[in-house]
Amino acid sequence: MKVLHMSGETFKEKIQRASDILRLSAEFEQVCVRLSKVVVAERGVRDDDRRRIKKASVGGVAGGEKFIYRGVFLKFALDVSGFYGGHEFSQKAAGHELKGLRSFFQFITETNEDRLNIVLMTMVDYHGTTFSFL
Repeated sequence: MKVLHMSGETFKEKIQRASDILRLSAEFEQVCVRLSKVVVAERGVRDDDRRRIKKASVGGVAGGEKFIYRGVFLKFALDVSGFYGGHEFSQKAAGHELKGLRSFFQFITETNEDRLNIVLMTMVDYHGTTFSFL
């Protein structure tokens, strides 16, 4: 379902669209919190075959460790390569990524732009770790 592209001409349609976006976001966030708990619990498991959520080899070092699980892309904001100069800065970069996406979302909703699409994204902080989910 393309919630952002639902008709929003009448007040009732705008309310329905906003309600659907809120519901979808809440469902996505619940899934992401559960996935965060699994990744943290399996942090000490060295054998990837024994993990429920396996690491993904998708390239790049800036986003930290990456995972894909049932169509959800997870980035564990750790500075594993020294690229950012520490985990705190890696987490800060993840926050800036979310801010950028929010700007695109605001533009799309304010202008009713139908040629742009954005991913659903959230961040979860769990036991001192930060995850980005797309």
